[in-house]
Amino acid sequence: MDTLWTEIIKQVPSLAVLCFIVVQFLKSMKSRDEMNGNMMEKIEHMHRESAKSINENTRVIGRACEVIEGAAECIKDITHNNGRNA
Repeated sequence: MDTLWTEIIKQVPSLAVLCFIVVQFLKSMKSRDEMNGNMMEKIEHMHRESAKSINENTRVIGRACEVIEGAAECIKDITHNNGRNA
């Protein structure tokens, strides 16, 4: 029985080191998970803002195309009428 206790006592420092390593590992994983969560929130925010910008740009480009088409029709009418007057 004495040898059993002696062997157990010999393993206590190793067990303490193992516990320390496990605790440090769990702390680093928690920190990493928090960092990843924050990064995902930022990415989602950037995605929403990008989608808003793309939608607004699409709307503005559509309006610009309408204006250009209107101007082209106006120019076409002017050149067609000038051909009649000449």
